[in-house]
Amino acid sequence: MDLSTSALGAAALMVFLGALVQTSVGFGMAVVAAPILYLIEPRMVPVPLLVMITAISAYSLWRTYSHLHLAELSSAFVGRIPGIALAMVLLSYSSGGVLPLLIGLSVLSMVAASLTSIHFTPTRNRLFVAGLASGFMGTATAIGGPAMALVYQHADGERIRANLSAYFLLGALMSLCGLALIGRIGEAELLLSAGMLPPTVAGMLAGRFAVRFLGPAVVRPAILGLSSIAGCAVVLEWLLGRQ
Repeated sequence: MDLSTSALGAAALMVFLGALVQTSVGFGMAVVAAPILYLIEPRMVPVPLLVMITAISAYSLWRTYSHLHLAELSSAFVGRIPGIALAMVLLSYSSGGVLPLLIGLSVLSMVAASLTSIHFTPTRNRLFVAGLASGFMGTATAIGGPAMALVYQHADGERIRANLSAYFLLGALMSLCGLALIGRIGEAELLLSAGMLPPTVAGMLAGRFAVRFLGPAVVRPAILGLSSIAGCAVVLEWLLGRQ
């Protein structure tokens, strides 16, 4: 594993920005960082990214625990189990060539979901379906946020952060266990995870203060714009690679 200084710097910057966003709003780490990290070093997705999400979610849950509604997440956790199983099958029998397409489409689906005016309430059935979709995409690409965020997008801000943090904490650990069972966690993934923890911690700390100065009118368009460009870039690379 040989990464140039500029590649490591770019990866650290994307991890920092992703951690800042997820700490501020409850999700977004993988959406912001996954496409660029995959282009820099494919082994950064999904294992190292899931490790970072675990750390951020634990920190965010610690800060918002009093707003947690854990009981309503049971359906999402039940749904995540078959989603993880489907991802394990895909990763076991796929060469990995489909991964960039899944990453790009996951990011673009988040952008589309964020622009919709549809109002969802977090019912048990919707949370089960969201958990299934999140389990599949989260295990395969580390981008499990869009489905859950869509269900919770009109909920109270602190409730969103608390519930999503709890879901992503346990969900990421479940996905990592599944990936370990199919031999997807090796020395390279562990080294990359350790190397990206410092910018993750820096992003978490910055996220506590950034939310005071950056309003939704600035942050939301920036996230959607960056995510759209990155998602399209990964899909384009996949299309060009098939020619």
